[in-house]
Amino acid sequence: APLLTLRLSVQKGQVVLLPPPEDLISRLLELIDGVSKVTSAISCVEYELVPFCNLPQNLMYEISADNSLLEEAKEATKEVILECLAGPQEIQAMYQNYAYLLTEEVADMDALDVDSVRARTESYLQAGTEIEKLTATVMKYPFFELHCDEIIQTLSQEAYQLAYSCLSTVAQSVHERSDKVLYEWQ
Repeated sequence: APLLTLRLSVQKGQVVLLPPPEDLISRLLELIDGVSKVTSAISCVEYELVPFCNLPQNLMYEISADNSLLEEAKEATKEVILECLAGPQEIQAMYQNYAYLLTEEVADMDALDVDSVRARTESYLQAGTEIEKLTATVMKYPFFELHCDEIIQTLSQEAYQLAYSCLSTVAQSVHERSDKVLYEWQ
């Protein structure tokens, strides 16, 4: 089973991994720093098991925060995390290709240009379908499990809403023109 769960979400019009990779790396490196704190608090077993021998109370492991082995472990951990994030970041980039849907507007559309409206509506519907088929809702990687359901829903709904807006704009235009004709005939 994966150690951590990541998810794709939208922030400021961009598709992002949550938690952000920088935060994730930072938290895991903090855990490694915690190792030196914990090990520095453990006394030798002999002191506690054989109190009548008057053995000195020494620390079992003396690891300082700037120990070269600890620094190497932190660097290796960071490299492994970055390598393991490659798969989720590829998926993020795939969905980022559809982020334009988040800022797209249909207000500038000419409702009388039927071919343009049809092409635009078809492109939105196609984008929605592609988004839904892009990946599974949960992608499993060696270190991570990536949940994509939120981004799939957000982007596909946005694509379908844009297609609906195109059709609504045309319907509104037809309605207004038919009302105008009806008014002229009365």
